[in-house]
Amino acid sequence: MSGERIIAFAHIPKTAGMTVRLLLRRHFGVRHLDLPKGFIYTEALLSRDLRLNPLVRSLAGHSLRPFVDFGALEDRLVWYTFLRDPVRRFASHYQHAVEKEGVQAPFDAWVRDPMNGNWHVRMLAGGEDLERAKEVLTEKITCFGLMERFDESLLLIRDSLGLHELKLSYGAPRNTARRSDLRERIQEECDRHQAEVMERNALDRALYDYAAAVLYPAQVERYGRPRLDDDTTSAFSGHVAAVPSAFRYWQSAVFRKVFFLPITKVLGRRSGLALDGTPLS
Repeated sequence: MSGERIIAFAHIPKTAGMTVRLLLRRHFGVRHLDLPKGFIYTEALLSRDLRLNPLVRSLAGHSLRPFVDFGALEDRLVWYTFLRDPVRRFASHYQHAVEKEGVQAPFDAWVRDPMNGNWHVRMLAGGEDLERAKEVLTEKITCFGLMERFDESLLLIRDSLGLHELKLSYGAPRNTARRSDLRERIQEECDRHQAEVMERNALDRALYDYAAAVLYPAQVERYGRPRLDDDTTSAFSGHVAAVPSAFRYWQSAVFRKVFFLPITKVLGRRSGLALDGTPLS
C-alpha cells in the first residue's frame, strides 16, 4: 500500500486551480492535501506529511513544483497542471494581488518586477528556461488543461489520470475577481503597456502556444473529439450527490485546518526551499 500513486496538481496561480481543488477535496476527502504556499515543496516535506497522513493520494498547491527531484518518492507522483493565456493570467494575478493580498504597487511597477512574469515556465522549469519547461510539460506532466477550454480539459485530465468516478460539476468558478471596475482599469493598463507585458511574459507565450498547438491537440486526439464533445455535454449537466460529496469536502477541510496546518506550523518548513531555490533556515 505504501507504493500507491499520488496525483500531484502543480497549481500555477490564476489558472482556475481553486475550482480544481474543490473537485479534489470533494472526491478524495481526507486523502487530499492542499499545501501551503510561499515556499517550494520537497521530498523531505512529502515524506514527513505522508507520515502524518499515510492515506494521502492527492496533492495540490503553488508550492508543488515538477522540477523538484522527489527522490525515492518520485515514481509515486503523477503530475498534471493547467495553463492559461499568459497575458490574461498576468492581469488576473495583478488583480488578485490588489484585491486579496493588499498589494498597492501600480501596474507599471508590477510589470517591471521580473518575479511577476513567466510564471508557467518558472514553475515548471525552476527558472526562465523555456526548453526545460517544454521538456517537463512533455515528459513529466502526465496531462494538462487549458483554462480557455476548462470543461473539456477536466474531462481529458480525469480520463488520463483514471479518475472515472470524479464528479466534474463545479457550479460558479472559485476565487475569481470581484471588482469589475478594477478589472476594466487593469485591462486598460494592459493595453497601455502591451509591449512591456508581452516582453515580461515572452517565454510563457512561447510555451503556451506550443502546448496549445502541439500537445493539447494530441490529448484530444487520444480521447477522440466526437466522444469529448458528447462527454462534455453530459458531464456538466446534473448535480453531484450532495451528502457524500459534502462530507468528503469538509473532511478534507477539517483535517487541513484542525490537524495538518497547526502541526506543520510547529514542525516548520526547514526541509523546504525558498522561492529562489535556496534552503529555508
